[in-house]
Amino acid sequence: DAPVCHVTFHEAQAWCAWAGRRLPVEAEWVAASDQPGFVWGQVWEWTASPFAPYPGFEPHPYRDYSMPWFDGRPVLRGASFATDAGMRHPRYRNFFPAERHDIFAGFRSCALDAG
Repeated sequence: DAPVCHVTFHEAQAWCAWAGRRLPVEAEWVAASDQPGFVWGQVWEWTASPFAPYPGFEPHPYRDYSMPWFDGRPVLRGASFATDAGMRHPRYRNFFPAERHDIFAGFRSCALDAG
């Protein structure tokens, strides 16, 4: 009943390919998190979206927090059981290199489009 953990982005994508599924893009993850019954927060969840600024982005005074990492690394959404309570929110964006497996990261998958 527990989510898979310590999975790299590449491993998540490989499982999705094997299962005939895909990772959600960030906007799909956010839309799903607004639905009643959506459970999140056990592990960070990989998305298929690269970490990039939203339209209208302006750097926070702490410029080294996100801007240097707009380099294509994938976005993780949610939080993990180890995330500080003050940072636990479904809108929180995280970012790590795709090969990292030492973080509390897992994934959920989406059906492939029927078109």
